[in-house]
Amino acid sequence: MPRILALLTVASAELLDYQAIPGSGGALVHASCVKEAAPGVIVDDNFDLSCDHPLMQPNEQIYAMDAHTDGSVVFKQLNSSFTVPQLPKKGSSGTVFLWPGFKAQAPEPGYPVLQPVLQYGQRPGQEYWELQSWFVWAKHRPRTVAVTGPAIKVFAGDKITSYMELDEAAGLWTVYGKDETTGEDSTLQITSKKTGNMDFAYAVHVLETVMPASSYCDEYPPSGGIDFSSISANHGDSVEWIARTEKTDCQQKVTFSEAGDDVNFAWSAASALV
Repeated sequence: MPRILALLTVASAELLDYQAIPGSGGALVHASCVKEAAPGVIVDDNFDLSCDHPLMQPNEQIYAMDAHTDGSVVFKQLNSSFTVPQLPKKGSSGTVFLWPGFKAQAPEPGYPVLQPVLQYGQRPGQEYWELQSWFVWAKHRPRTVAVTGPAIKVFAGDKITSYMELDEAAGLWTVYGKDETTGEDSTLQITSKKTGNMDFAYAVHVLETVMPASSYCDEYPPSGGIDFSSISANHGDSVEWIARTEKTDCQQKVTFSEAGDDVNFAWSAASALV
């Protein structure tokens, strides 16, 4: 069956079982195809990543703002900390993903990515922040790969620490995010083989959104920004960032410190301008 017809045959009730995923480049994935690895379980060749449902397409899904590197350094470790911002307004229909991460092949959506993600609104009815570690390979064929650690609820003002790290001897990646306020964490461990044995040559920090293409500013968190701090790579190296803004109609702006240890995203939400 042609893919477009497969999309049209998905019943409207089944749409409730679909969710947005970070780094996907614009795909809604059936919940059964987002595979969660329980604590202590390593995603390896014995882990089931099969998926029997077609993809759906969301509203515009983009990296609204990001800071990325130039591809000249292979990254094997990155630390980044941030404070959870205010929730988007109650009843917001937008999806917000905020994350540091490593990209393989290119710093754009769709390519393999390791990422501890602060997320809001990716599932119907979700009106709270979650922290969850992910590996996503949207351009994988025949099906998008989306595998996670457990999701934990986090709250505005909570301090988050995170890292991605490769154990080269074991051939094992760890993606880790911890709420220092509550002590809970989301950890994903996945073998290098399952990530395609690729070099991750791009470090990134991203504000990713699934929203209408216009008139969306009040879908952003009303706090007006987020600061990623204590950033270091490859066990102590500084990072040279390149700022990029795909959207500017909410006064989106990316800045970073000269040393590369701090990345700031700023925006103006409608509720912040009242």
